[in-house]
Amino acid sequence: MKSKVLIIMISLFAINVYSQTWGGFGSAVGYGFNNYTADTSFSTLITQSDISIGHDFDENFQLFGTMSYINFAQFTERNFIAPEIGLGYSNSFTEDMFMNMNLGANFRMGSKEYNYFNYLQPMLNLSFGYNLSETSALTLNSSNKYKRYTQLSDFNFLENLNSLSFRKSFESKTTLSGSISLNNKTYLSNYEEYISTDVLSIMKNKGNGKGNMGMGSTGNYNNATTDTVVSGDTTYLINYKNIGAKTTTQVKYALNIAQNLFESTGISLNFQQGFIISDFKTEDFSSTYDFATDDDLYDDPFAFDFTKISGKITQMLPLDIKLQLNYSYSDKQYYFAANVSA
Repeated sequence: MKSKVLIIMISLFAINVYSQTWGGFGSAVGYGFNNYTADTSFSTLITQSDISIGHDFDENFQLFGTMSYINFAQFTERNFIAPEIGLGYSNSFTEDMFMNMNLGANFRMGSKEYNYFNYLQPMLNLSFGYNLSETSALTLNSSNKYKRYTQLSDFNFLENLNSLSFRKSFESKTTLSGSISLNNKTYLSNYEEYISTDVLSIMKNKGNGKGNMGMGSTGNYNNATTDTVVSGDTTYLINYKNIGAKTTTQVKYALNIAQNLFESTGISLNFQQGFIISDFKTEDFSSTYDFATDDDLYDDPFAFDFTKISGKITQMLPLDIKLQLNYSYSDKQYYFAANVSA
């Protein structure tokens, strides 16, 4: 699949209410061009508005919270709010070695019609850095989250993202950086591996009524679960195995170059590639749940190999206003028959 996204981001202001309390407001406006051919395919203006507030208890601890509102211009029934709250900790072990930690959770709360997208997501992020010199640094990151959907329990998962990155700055105001990541996603639903040769019609009887399917007793057959299913006048014996949670592993690398063009203007280019290296590949969920901002459902990042090229122009304006223009192009190779256009 090839996709293009154009985003304009404006950070309107950030203020210090008191010496240790701060707040801010941000807005992002984008237009999504979706190549999916499912019933929910779309092109629409998407607006995200954020209000944030935080308090620094001392030089190490910080409490923060954000309230986001996402609006789809042509699909207002899908609008939702996404609160987040967290605790941050930072510490410098030496002059050149430091760590940062964020522990928190975010939520999604949509309309009654689309509340099946709602979720709770606890998160733990750790970062350790070492300054090799005044112009170069190494950073080790680990991001962890558990996403629990209030109604779509089959899609619950654990995610662990680990990366090592290097950054080098030059007197020409150019910065080169690169990273390599090892990422894991564990799907917590019980995948069932049906044994097709054991799906048998075993008898004819008076079932639960023609066209009515009922479930009989279960047992155990050669380490498999056995279900008796009645449909009309026929009873079927189905043997299957509960495989349990399965993990997909992805390797990803990224290269980035950033250049300061003028005093308040910068440009950056990024190149990324990712590959699934585990035997287990995720299920195809995209044809059922297909909408922007719900990538874990409609376009799971662990469902394909990809190449992505992106660029960004940043302009700093008075009063700490930041204007960004983003563009990205992705080529995705799915491990299933994805419902996409050519």
